[in-house]
Amino acid sequence: MKRILPFILLALAACGGGEEPSSDQLPDPAADPAAGGIRPADGVYPFQGLWANDFTDCSLAPGTSDAAPLQIEGRTITGLENTCYMFELSAIDDQMSRYEAGLRCTGEGDPYEEVVEIEVNGDTMTKISPQGTVTWTRCPVDDAGQ
Repeated sequence: MKRILPFILLALAACGGGEEPSSDQLPDPAADPAAGGIRPADGVYPFQGLWANDFTDCSLAPGTSDAAPLQIEGRTITGLENTCYMFELSAIDDQMSRYEAGLRCTGEGDPYEEVVEIEVNGDTMTKISPQGTVTWTRCPVDDAGQ
């Protein structure tokens, strides 16, 4: 986890800077269990949902352990000992599958900001930043549609 934590911290989290909008200002993703994963509804950002890497247990609650998935809900990103808020978000292409995001984060208690590119291609999400590239896979939907 030590090798992945810096990427997660750099990718996501939220810290100060005034009043932040609640996650209900962006719609929640709609579940499509038949498709094997969380699918966004029309007009919903495709990066919302639970995301896994090679050692993730998607049944764990986000932020509870090294093996827990990354959660993106609205403009808030939750990982282990970190949270980011997307204070700026703009589409890079017409398909709305690539975004530039300005992040305000807190990782292990330390605030920081960065700008990253988020690209979603099917059930794969890639975060590109000056620190490197990290790729996640969308967690499957369980029987409860979560």
